[in-house]
Amino acid sequence: MKKFFCILSLMVGAIVMPVSVQAADLYIGDDQNSSDAFANVTAASWERSTSSDNCCNPINLVNGNGFDAETGTHDNTAWTNTDNGGAHWLTDKNKWNEAPADYLGIPNSDLTFVALEFNQTEQVGDIHVWNYNDGCCLSRGTTKMRVQYSAVEAPSEGGDWSDLGIFDMALGSGRAEYAGELLGTGAFTARHVVLSVVANGASNPTLSEIRFIPIPEPATMGLMAMGGLLMLRRRR
Repeated sequence: MKKFFCILSLMVGAIVMPVSVQAADLYIGDDQNSSDAFANVTAASWERSTSSDNCCNPINLVNGNGFDAETGTHDNTAWTNTDNGGAHWLTDKNKWNEAPADYLGIPNSDLTFVALEFNQTEQVGDIHVWNYNDGCCLSRGTTKMRVQYSAVEAPSEGGDWSDLGIFDMALGSGRAEYAGELLGTGAFTARHVVLSVVANGASNPTLSEIRFIPIPEPATMGLMAMGGLLMLRRRR
């Protein structure tokens, strides 16, 4: 009994201590349009997005087009629907397999990539990705994705970057209630994140939406741990 209350006191103390980790403003459920969290969202120099064809701009990955924040799902609107500026990022099939322009000294950027620069350094716990979801062409979706990041404000060489590895992804469902998937990157601290398409089923690498899941703040983790202790005590 004494040991239990000692642990409980420590957990309460951890909760009331000042929280040093700033809350990230990138998450599912509270923000339909997360584009304000980024200073820049870009892609390889040959991305398919022009003034006359804005269906496919990489900003669609974070601006909420086609995304329902309340349910965490992405619709299956065709990329040709440009009434709202499009809902996907779609690359130019005529330039697939061309080497992209260098991006801030990043190594191994593969054949096509999208780069996101946060407004500030963020503590990321995982990345939630929605693959291409237009039922006509699900094979355009990404099947293998490389994730690289840098905590340097202005990276310029390979040593400024870290590689989290290559992650397998499932193709989209083609249904309006498509909920995407977590990549399982683990926690990292970044100012820049680059997602490279390593493999896909067709010549147009494509994605629908990206959301970054913040690392739980110490106070939240303390509450979760305390809840677990109380449940353990009740079972006894």
